[in-house]
Amino acid sequence: MPRVTSYRVPTTDLQGENSYVVFRRLGWKTAREVNKYLVIGNVQTRSDLTVDEIEKRIAEEERLTSECVLNGILEWNWQDEAGTPIPIPTKMEDLDALTADEVTFLIMHATGASRQQELKEAEAKN
Repeated sequence: MPRVTSYRVPTTDLQGENSYVVFRRLGWKTAREVNKYLVIGNVQTRSDLTVDEIEKRIAEEERLTSECVLNGILEWNWQDEAGTPIPIPTKMEDLDALTADEVTFLIMHATGASRQQELKEAEAKN
């Protein structure tokens, strides 16, 4: 049986009934990089880092996030308010046409952060 390299997420709350996004699963190397930034948290509040270190980490986090989002969406059926299909974003500027909730959703799923949250919640229940 072939390995599953993508997963489909319903987006009813964002885009209405029967809407969805299909995401590519992160590779191990990228997942480790993303996890490093999730563990570090908000670097702007870190007093142990210089301004240059903070700026460098923010730039790297933005690069990684855009890479995950722009390469991570394989398929979707999203539409704008007029019912016109929205093309899958290929550059960061394309995200400007989306709502903040939509972009946050894409980032959380494309970087694996939502999966990390699901695992934490499941562990807390046990």
